Amino acid sequence: MKSDILRESGVVERIICDLSEYGDIPNKGFLAGGAVANLLMTYLWEGNYPINDLDIFIESEESLHKYTSTPLRSNELVVEGDGYMVTKLSYDHGSNYQILNVERDGLLNTIEISRVANRKKRGDYQYILNGFDFNCCQVGIDLSNNKIFYTEEFENFLNYRQLEVTAVYTPAHTAIRLFKKLDELNCYCDIEGSMEMLSQPLIMRNMIHLQRSHFGIYFSTKYKEMYLKYYGKIKEYFKMVKFFDHKKELWYKINDFESTIPNNHSLNWLDHTKSIPQEQLDNWAKYNDIMWTLEPKKYTEPNTIIEEILVGINYNPLTFMNAYRITSNKLTKKLKEKAEKVVLDKFFLCKMVALVNEKFYDCDFDSSHVEYIESFVDRERWAMMFFVREGLNIQETYKFISDVKKIYNKEGEWVSELLIRYLQNRNKVMKPTYENMLEGVKKGQRKFAENLITPLDIKDFDLPKGVKIKELTSELDLKWAGRKLNNCMNNPNQAYTEKIKTGNKKLFVIITENNMTGVEFRLVEDTVYKIVQILSYNNRVTSEYHKTVANIFLNYLNMKHLKEIYDNRVNSFISIDFLNRGFLINLKDETTNDNPSGQFNDLVDNTVERPIWVG
Repeated sequence: MKSDILRESGVVERIICDLSEYGDIPNKGFLAGGAVANLLMTYLWEGNYPINDLDIFIESEESLHKYTSTPLRSNELVVEGDGYMVTKLSYDHGSNYQILNVERDGLLNTIEISRVANRKKRGDYQYILNGFDFNCCQVGIDLSNNKIFYTEEFENFLNYRQLEVTAVYTPAHTAIRLFKKLDELNCYCDIEGSMEMLSQPLIMRNMIHLQRSHFGIYFSTKYKEMYLKYYGKIKEYFKMVKFFDHKKELWYKINDFESTIPNNHSLNWLDHTKSIPQEQLDNWAKYNDIMWTLEPKKYTEPNTIIEEILVGINYNPLTFMNAYRITSNKLTKKLKEKAEKVVLDKFFLCKMVALVNEKFYDCDFDSSHVEYIESFVDRERWAMMFFVREGLNIQETYKFISDVKKIYNKEGEWVSELLIRYLQNRNKVMKPTYENMLEGVKKGQRKFAENLITPLDIKDFDLPKGVKIKELTSELDLKWAGRKLNNCMNNPNQAYTEKIKTGNKKLFVIITENNMTGVEFRLVEDTVYKIVQILSYNNRVTSEYHKTVANIFLNYLNMKHLKEIYDNRVNSFISIDFLNRGFLINLKDETTNDNPSGQFNDLVDNTVERPIWVG
């Protein structure tokens, strides 16, 4: 059954009118969740779908810095990093929110959530829906303008009544609520798949890696009562554990106290190195008969494929859900095979992209394309930031990188700063092409790449095969090299701009396929250059190969400098010779019989340097 009820004229007004019977609905906030969803189910399926409460979300002026034990929720994953230093996957910080407080008045729940940074720019509440744990709840109404928001997952549920878990921020709560939803909605669900998925964050081996700010593990009396109500259905998959007992078991797991003696054996309590601090035990005991959690009974081992996908990736609800989506039957067989080519191979960086953008692998490609992308992005991390933001697939990314390489071959890879600037500020309507990216670089060179000093002409230097050497002569060069090497070259406090302007210090980078090195040369007494610093990425000691190349280049610089000095002196002597020959034209060859006697030095005209032969 396929319905357009969500787009019907007057449906929002009808919902608000019908829900007004359950409480006074305000004219601001976001009315979302089960009440709106169940009413739509009633309209479409004419069943008995209960209205348990009205959840209204209000954005607080409080920021995320306010203490709360509720998990941090977000709209989507992003690649975190700056320019060349891509570090990890994290939440989209522009849509992070937490539940700060809940107040109940009859059936009306006012849920205070932290303010979202870019909420006003978007002007919608869509980000809240993505934090809901079931597809059957992902619908809501902006009460200030009666605009309805919903997810694609909710529309699918509304039409086909297939219940799915969409988030694991609170896995224990969700596992209990799943049976409640099935009871109320009379819908379909892959219970085994859902229970296996919800077991994963609750397995002790996985739990030691979870961040408290991302997962809500413990529940209170309300959910304990719900667990007992559905005990007959949930007992196969989970058992309920007291807060104190769970914390104690987790403490031993985190501290890796593996012993042939059971952890609860009295001998362990006599060993102070294996004993939990009494203060900690007293603190945990306060929550007994107040807080509980679930411990898996059926699915007690981590999903090995999800583990393999998330190797090196920070484990949070969104990375887990995206990895689970690949392992489950949610993808077609063909698309699943494509996804696994990327996430289960050696391609760590491309795996990060695939976990952010599921369309990345939805195209025709083979391993050579992924290797090509991985190899380039490993050296040029900024490119990853761009094609993730643009949502490019593997084919589009391959073409984009090929165009960038052509520009590098033409202008040098140090123009990446100009390329980044162009791509960040370009007209978003225009797709990046080789032509417009090259033109953007050319404009940037005219505007931003002014040299601090005249670059040395080193065209006659016989470079070893596969080696590039670039002199840093502009602020743009310093910025590029500093970000590329992740060192202080682009730090204003190091005053490299002023040092370069003096002419006594010169900075170069040596680039090979597997390494890049920054070298600082200093001119000593205007006679000879010496190497002051030579370091690779992150100020690491560079390779012997690069050190040897640097020494060869140092010799070249010194030979070039000395040649220039002596060429200047020879030219000076030539000028003096020419001047003296001019004097000679107007002079006569006279005897010196009548000249006074004197010292040799007194006879020299000190105002003019004249070469004189003395016998």
